[in-house]
Amino acid sequence: MNKMESSEDSAQFVDKYMPQLIQRVTMVMPIADELLAEDMIHEEMYSNISAARTNQSKMRELFKALHSGGNKVKSTFLSTLRENEPNLVQDLVIALTKSPLYVIVFINYIFFFSHL
Repeated sequence: MNKMESSEDSAQFVDKYMPQLIQRVTMVMPIADELLAEDMIHEEMYSNISAARTNQSKMRELFKALHSGGNKVKSTFLSTLRENEPNLVQDLVIALTKSPLYVIVFINYIFFFSHL
């Protein structure tokens, strides 16, 4: 994932790894702070996230906001996650590159550009 990725790509990444993100994100409140500061989530949702007792519960609340906010909010979340937990994002990207779907897309990409 890089600066050139679309908000749709970011949203797909966030949706694909939702279970892992719920389990593994530890910097939930700094991420929520940033999303609130950028008007990506509302005060009420921020309060719900803050009131949750565990990081997993906080992430479940945050995902409610991500789903209702659409691709732009998910894209901003992913950017903020990268800043706060770069190793986690890197682990998930590595897992993605090992998936069979990625291999198929990569092979098709090479095939397409080799025949131009």
